[in-house]
Amino acid sequence: MKSQFHFFSLLMILILLISFSGCGEAMVKPTQQKELQNAYGKETQYILQKDLVLEGQRTIKKGSKVKAFLRFDKSWIKVYVYSAEENRLNAIPVLALFITKEELGEKAFIEAMFKEKFNQIFSAPGSGLPKNKR
Repeated sequence: MKSQFHFFSLLMILILLISFSGCGEAMVKPTQQKELQNAYGKETQYILQKDLVLEGQRTIKKGSKVKAFLRFDKSWIKVYVYSAEENRLNAIPVLALFITKEELGEKAFIEAMFKEKFNQIFSAPGSGLPKNKR
């Protein structure tokens, strides 16, 4: 009976260790996610500064007007785009920017770094900055 108790205790400890080992602080805090989504992904039109290719098949050409949306995970940020002429629900998005936690190293997420990478790919019509960041 005592050995069953020890086995059960060890099993519970192992389960807890495994479940907590994947837990880490998110790369971008939820409040920052909302701010970034509002600043860069809210129906703002951008002009692509380079061609984007989806799996070697579909290309969105440099100079095209696009809209962007952001996706967040605890270890990455992805920026997808679709043609500004399409409805988001019907559009096939193309990955335009992918930033991983490894790229940051030990540094915390910095919006200025995100903005710099974003502006290498996009510009708002008539400027090099998103409309709502001028």
